[in-house]
Amino acid sequence: MNFYRRWLLRKLRSTKDEERSQNVSLEEQGVKEVGDDNRKEEEEMEEEIEDYIGELEEELEKQVEDGNKEVEAEIETQEEIKEAKDEVEMEGEIQKEGEEYIAEMEIEEEEEYITEMEE
Repeated sequence: MNFYRRWLLRKLRSTKDEERSQNVSLEEQGVKEVGDDNRKEEEEMEEEIEDYIGELEEELEKQVEDGNKEVEAEIETQEEIKEAKDEVEMEGEIQKEGEEYIAEMEIEEEEEYITEMEE
């Protein structure tokens, strides 16, 4: 009887050990599955983050291009303003030279007239 009892206890212990090892392997498998799920979620999050960063980079590039276009337009406007100022200055100089020439001609005519009158 003692022998049979020991045998049953051993059998029971070995059965419990097997159950424990199965539970452990199931837990490990569950952890692996959870780990796999977590890894997949992390990969998806990384992809979403990379996509978002890509969108931000594209938006930034667009803003830089728009800013460059605005700067180029401003430079072009400033150049046009400078050209217009130069043109106005040149016209002013031409007008001044013309007025000086006319004044000189009038003076010469008056001097000739005075000279003719004196004779």
